[in-house]
Amino acid sequence: MSKVPVLLSNITRGALGIFFKDPRGEADIIVPRKSVANIDNSNIISFVSTTNRAIIFPAWFQHWVPINHSKKNRISISWNIQLKGQLGEHHEFQSANF
Repeated sequence: MSKVPVLLSNITRGALGIFFKDPRGEADIIVPRKSVANIDNSNIISFVSTTNRAIIFPAWFQHWVPINHSKKNRISISWNIQLKGQLGEHHEFQSANF
């Protein structure tokens, strides 16, 4: 898991944030036309940079933050979290002990 808390954001609302892209390569191969783009039919989603907001997501999610070209501050810290213990069932192919 990854976590990105935004400690301070003086950026104008809607200007910058964190972006996530659908990690499935097949999602970009055959895409039908959309009459209206929205959260339900998009393969990229973004969240506005907001003070005291923390976003937790799987570390394997493709994600990025655009360069802050404004003169205003944006302070964020990110890190990964490693789960400990048994994941999955020991008799299954996809299991691990961390």
